Amino acid sequence: MSHATCSLCVSVLDHCHGTLIAHADGSAECTDWACADTDRLRHPFRADCSDVAGGCECAQDLVRPGMARRPLAG
Repeated sequence: MSHATCSLCVSVLDHCHGTLIAHADGSAECTDWACADTDRLRHPFRADCSDVAGGCECAQDLVRPGMARRPLAG
């Protein structure tokens, strides 16, 4: 998305264009290399680490046979 057409940029609201990846241990990281603030409110795009291609080691502990996976990103 172009910054010129981003409604949050036009509104001058603090936000990030990256995707926030939520980990099982409660930590988070952003796909935007320049992002220094991983606050959920700044990230309209969020995903669980288990949804990332190849998955994430920390999510393996959450998924057990017969149990539903609990979303982390909210």
